[in-house]
Amino acid sequence: MKKNTFRQQVTIGVVLIFLGHVLATVFHKGWFINIAWGIYGIMAIVNPVCPAIYASDERGAKIGSRIAGVICLLVCFLVKNGV
Repeated sequence: MKKNTFRQQVTIGVVLIFLGHVLATVFHKGWFINIAWGIYGIMAIVNPVCPAIYASDERGAKIGSRIAGVICLLVCFLVKNGV
């Protein structure tokens, strides 16, 4: 399976969050937003990617990507979105 690039993963994340907000607004269910944040966080943990400018310190950039994924999961579980 081909791994996503940094640009693809960020684009997928933006689309997920946008789609979660649209679905939450349409159906008046805030948990759509939480699901979108959770999927994006899991995606960042499972497939950590970094921009090309951090190629010299790829290990550190991947750790940073995983930390960002954990922060997304915290948003998923700690924020209660009421629509």
